[in-house]
Amino acid sequence: MQLTHDNATVCCARIVPLFLFCILLLTACDEPEQLPVYLHIEEVEVQTDSELQGSNSSKVSTVWVFANEQPIGAYDLPAYIPVLSPSTMKISIQAGIPRSGIFSTRVVYPFYTLTSKVFEVEPLDTVSYRPVVTYKEDIKFKLVTDFESGNPFRETDNSDYLDIIADPTKVFEGSRSARVQLKGNNKTFDISSLSHFELPVENVASYLEFDYQFDYYVELFIEGRITSNNTAIQNRIVVINPKTEWNKFYADLSDSVQALQRDYGVDDFKIVFRSTIPDSVA
Repeated sequence: MQLTHDNATVCCARIVPLFLFCILLLTACDEPEQLPVYLHIEEVEVQTDSELQGSNSSKVSTVWVFANEQPIGAYDLPAYIPVLSPSTMKISIQAGIPRSGIFSTRVVYPFYTLTSKVFEVEPLDTVSYRPVVTYKEDIKFKLVTDFESGNPFRETDNSDYLDIIADPTKVFEGSRSARVQLKGNNKTFDISSLSHFELPVENVASYLEFDYQFDYYVELFIEGRITSNNTAIQNRIVVINPKTEWNKFYADLSDSVQALQRDYGVDDFKIVFRSTIPDSVA
C-alpha cells in the first residue's frame, strides 16, 4: 500500500505542473494582435533659397523612416510602410539619393535636413505624408549657377563651343540653359569651371548636383591644382549615362578630393566635363 501511495503521489506531482503550463499557454494565445498603421509616402519635396542654393530639383529615391524615434527601415519610393504605433505616432524621415547615379549605393544625403511630423492614428489607418526637406544651415555652396545671368564654365582649345540657349522647349527651368552640340567634324567637348575653389578634405562630404540631358556618355572629373607650380591633376569621378529626359545627378566628390589632397597636396579644385563621340556614332 505504501508503495502504491508513493506512486500516486509522484504521478500527481507531475500532473499539476503540466496543468498549470497548459493554462499559461492558453492565456498567451488569447492576447490581442497589434495591428499596424500604413504610412504612404509618394515623394519627398526639396525646398531651397533659389538665389543662394539654386534649383529645388531633386531625385530623392529612398527614405529612411523612424517611428517614435525607433528605426523602421529604408524604403524606395513610392512606398506603403507598415508601422506598429500607439495612437500618437511621430514619423521622422531622412532623404536618400542614388550616390553618383548608382541605385545600388543609395545613401542618406548628408546635406538634407531630417524632417518629422506627428499623427494621431488608429490601427489599420493609412496615413499619407509628403515630407519636405531643406538644406542644412551649415552647408557651404561653392558653385551655384542656372546660366540665367552668366556662364561659369569655359571650353578648352580642343572643345566645341558651350552655348547658352533660351529656347523654352529645350531649357530645363527658367529661361536659359547651357548646351554643347556636337555635329560634323566636331566630336569632342571639354569644359571646366572658370574658377578654382577650396573644398574640405577631412571627413567632410563634397557633392556636385546638376540636371542634364545627354545623347552620349559624359565623363565627370575633379581637377586639383598645386598652386606653387600651377600643376593640374585630374581624377575621374564617374561616367554618366545618356538620358533623353532631364535627369538629376548627385556626384560624390569626397573620396577623390581627399585622395588628390593626400597624394599630391593640391590646394584647390575645378570641375571638368568631357566627352568624345566616336566616328561610328553619327
